[in-house]
Amino acid sequence: MRLLSPGGAAAAVLVGTMVYGGAGLPGAALLLAFFISSSLLTRAINPREAQTADKFSKGGRRDGAQVLANGGLAAILAGAILPVAGGHSLVVWAAFAGALAAANADTWATEIGVRFGRRPVLITTLAPAAAGTSGAVTGAGLAASLAGAGFIGVLSLLVAPGGRAPLLLAGLTTVAGSLGALADSLLGATLQARYRCLTCGKITEQHPRHRCGGSTTLAGGWAVVSNEVVNFACTTVGAALAGALAGWLA
Repeated sequence: MRLLSPGGAAAAVLVGTMVYGGAGLPGAALLLAFFISSSLLTRAINPREAQTADKFSKGGRRDGAQVLANGGLAAILAGAILPVAGGHSLVVWAAFAGALAAANADTWATEIGVRFGRRPVLITTLAPAAAGTSGAVTGAGLAASLAGAGFIGVLSLLVAPGGRAPLLLAGLTTVAGSLGALADSLLGATLQARYRCLTCGKITEQHPRHRCGGSTTLAGGWAVVSNEVVNFACTTVGAALAGALAGWLA
C-alpha cells in the first residue's frame, strides 16, 4: 500500500525541507517519528476496512491536504519562526513538538480506537456512536492518544537542540498533545461537516459523493469545517498549549 498520493508526497517534501532547514536533525527526527509511527499503524492495523470505510472522507493514503493539515503548522514553526526566535527558541521548540504530539496523538487514537475500541461514545454527550463517527471516543482510543503524544514528548526530550528541554517539558508536551487530540474530537462532534447519503442514508464525511455512488447533502456541522480543518486545529491547540507551558517554565 502506498502511504502518500503524488500530492501528498510533494507536500511531505515541502514540510520535511522546512523542518530540516529550520530545526535540523532534531526536528527532522520528530517529524519522521510521527510519520513513520502513524504510517506503520495504518499499514499494520488498517482500521478503514469495509464496515467503517463509508464514514471516512479519504482512505489510508495521505494526500497533500492531509499532510499539510497535520504537519503544516510544525513546518511553519520550525522553518520560519525557530531560526529567528533567539532567546525564545525553547518556547518555539516546545510549540513545534506540541504540534507533532497532537497530530501523533490524534492519528494513533484513530487507528487504534477504530480498530480495537469497544462501545464508542460521542465525546459531547456520551451517547453511543458507531465506530468511525467523528467525535466518538473509546477507552482504547484515549489510551492510544496519550501514548502517541507521550512518544513524541519523550523523543523531544532526547533530541532537543543543546539538550535544553527539561524533563518536565516532555510531560507537558505529552499533556498538550493529548489535549489537542481531545480538541479534535470535540470539533469533530460539533463543528465538523457531516453529510447524509441520499441513496443509502448513511452519515459520512464523504462529499459530494458517497462511496456507494450516491450524492451527499449536509446533515450537521459547518460545510467549511472539513476533517483537514479539524486536524489543523488539533495541532494548533497542541502547539499553543506546549508553547505556553514552556514559557511558564522558562
